[in-house]
Amino acid sequence: MVARAHFDGFVIDWSVSGFWRRFSRSTFYLYLVLMNSQAKVWKTILVLILANLIAFVIWRFQILVYVAIGLGLLSLLSPQLVKWIHTTWMNLAEYLGWINSRILLTAVFFLLLTPIALIVRLFQKDILQLKKSKNDSMFIERNHLFRRADLKNMW
Repeated sequence: MVARAHFDGFVIDWSVSGFWRRFSRSTFYLYLVLMNSQAKVWKTILVLILANLIAFVIWRFQILVYVAIGLGLLSLLSPQLVKWIHTTWMNLAEYLGWINSRILLTAVFFLLLTPIALIVRLFQKDILQLKKSKNDSMFIERNHLFRRADLKNMW
């Protein structure tokens, strides 16, 4: 007993034996993954077209509409061009992400953490208890009688 499923000219053979069932299932999943990557390419093109149209609404530059229409028509005519645009856009996005992460981390460090550290040093607080104590041990003795309420909602 064999059942066949057709997906865009791609035939998946669902046979009774376990090997062929697993093989065809994994082939089907591979097909879905490949189709998903193709969908990502088209999503990138649609986002670029939509970004041009939104930029036109904001700034009223007529050239942005022509760029959006041209990008849409070229993407319909040439699948290779679509893949090239997607690859170029993703490489640019990765490069910009690398730069933005450095800028944001630097800004957080200098605008947030450095002033906090300076204020703590100004008041000479040893919050982390890093300074060497007079005793030989860093152990802090806590004399506390634990009750039932202390063990509820500890976190």
